[in-house]
Amino acid sequence: MEQRLRPNADRARNAITLLWLMAGCETLMLLLNYRQLGLLKRLERGEDLSEHTINNSDIAMGLASLVYLAVFIFTAITFIKWFRRAFYNLQRSTTGLQYTEDWAAAGWFVPVLNLFRPYQIMRELYTRTIKLVGATSGTAHVGWWWALWMITGILGQVAFRLDMQADDPGEMIVSTQLAIAEALFGIPAALLAVMVVKRYAAMEPVLAAIPSSILPND
Repeated sequence: MEQRLRPNADRARNAITLLWLMAGCETLMLLLNYRQLGLLKRLERGEDLSEHTINNSDIAMGLASLVYLAVFIFTAITFIKWFRRAFYNLQRSTTGLQYTEDWAAAGWFVPVLNLFRPYQIMRELYTRTIKLVGATSGTAHVGWWWALWMITGILGQVAFRLDMQADDPGEMIVSTQLAIAEALFGIPAALLAVMVVKRYAAMEPVLAAIPSSILPND
């Protein structure tokens, strides 16, 4: 007999692991940017810094940024794979959904729509599954996760653009302060993403155990 739902537990575990790693990378970037801010303020005050100190700071930031980018990409891929599979399973369990599993992946990449479509799909995923399995958990954490994700993304983009255009310590201080703010929002955003995956993953076995004959059709 064909299995009604596809297994998603491994994808959930992988997403949670990488999200924890993402939170660690955000913490590392926070510490390095805070150190960088101190050096930039010393330069702005006219203090002499050794070339060794400046080079070490630049190398540390460069390497950490590469690691951060790699972890971010792998985390995004893993999270979206889990998300799409979760929505696929929901589609197999009920009808009348507003979105499709394809949108659970594509919604992240369409300009403008990616500002709200993934949240709408995640909210539908949660609310419909809660109704199906009779869970008592709410969806407030989904809203907080998306709000922090949006703030983190905006701050990161602005900080990156300012850093690319910075010509003096004063401008670099502003971009570094924004990078620090991005990390301060990014850490709880990653932790809330862990909660989003973990809480939904806890409902999936219940959803899978419901016989097809008693599932609602709307």
